Amino acid sequence: MDDYTVRLNLLVPGITLIAGMADYPALIVHSSYSPQIGLKDSPIGTGTFVQETYEVATRATYSCRKEGWWGGEVNLDGVEFIDYGTDPSAIVSGFEAGEIHVNDETTSEFVEIPDALDIVRKEKGTANTIVARMRAVSPPF
Repeated sequence: MDDYTVRLNLLVPGITLIAGMADYPALIVHSSYSPQIGLKDSPIGTGTFVQETYEVATRATYSCRKEGWWGGEVNLDGVEFIDYGTDPSAIVSGFEAGEIHVNDETTSEFVEIPDALDIVRKEKGTANTIVARMRAVSPPF
């Protein structure tokens, strides 16, 4: 409609539409996006970093955007994401080898190991929840 307004014509009302678009797994792409090219080969964005490389199930590297970014000072020249797979001991080995500086999750059986490596542990409560819905009027509930 104009530069700041989008009109959606839905088949049915959707009360969760805005929340769904704001959730991190939502994939909202630029109107020039081509599924034949894909996001990996044609990323468009205004965020802090620009994708440099992407290797499926291996690594991705990003460099700091020098211009065209809407936000303030950036304190990193770049970021590299490394996929160590599902074995938590591989992440510990990455810390020991000096290959990584931070991880996003430490499983409960490995939570004490960072202490021996002089790694600062931080924790952040999240809003992740599990919902169990039951019919209280039906046995055995």
